[in-house]
Amino acid sequence: GDEAEQRGFAAAGGAKQRQEIAARDVERDVAQRFRTTRKTAADALDEAKLADLDAQGLPFAKESFDFVTCLEVIEHLILPEQALSEMHRVLKPGGHVVITVPNLQFIEYLGQLIRGKMPGPATDVRHMSVFTHRFLSEQLHRAGFTVTHRSGCDASPQWFAKISPRYLCKTIAVEGKKQQ
Repeated sequence: GDEAEQRGFAAAGGAKQRQEIAARDVERDVAQRFRTTRKTAADALDEAKLADLDAQGLPFAKESFDFVTCLEVIEHLILPEQALSEMHRVLKPGGHVVITVPNLQFIEYLGQLIRGKMPGPATDVRHMSVFTHRFLSEQLHRAGFTVTHRSGCDASPQWFAKISPRYLCKTIAVEGKKQQ
C-alpha cells in the first residue's frame, strides 16, 4: 500500500512518514521520553510500550507491521535470537527489518585482540552478545529472514564504509525481509 498507510515499529527511535509508530526500549523511561520530546518528523509516535525482550515477546499482534527498526538493541539481550523471532512474528509477509549492532570485526577491535586485549564491544558490561556480519546474517536467517542488504556505518573517514564495511566500520547495518 501507500507508504503513508503503512505501520512501522521502532525499537529504538522513530521513522519518518509513517501513519502509526510505536516504540519500545530496554530502559524504562526511554520510550516515554521519546514520546514526550516530539522534536522531529518522527514524533508521530502513537504509543509507547515497555517490553523485556529477554523475558517476554513483543506486545504486538502477529503480522502488525510493515517495517521494524532495531538500532543498537539486540547486543544488550541475552537471547537476541528470541527478539529476532519476535520481530519476524510481528512483521507482515514481505515486511522489512533493519538492525544495527556494534561490529566485532572492526579493524581497531581486531588489533586489540591481537594485542591480547578484549575489544570495545566485548568489554561493555551492558553487551550480552557480540556480532560479526556473518553471525548476524546467520541469526537473521534462522529467524526466517532473507538478508537483502548488508553494510556498515560509523567509519572514519565515511568513504571507508564503501571499501570494506566488514572491517572498516564500527557498526553493522543489515536489512532483512520476511518472505511472502
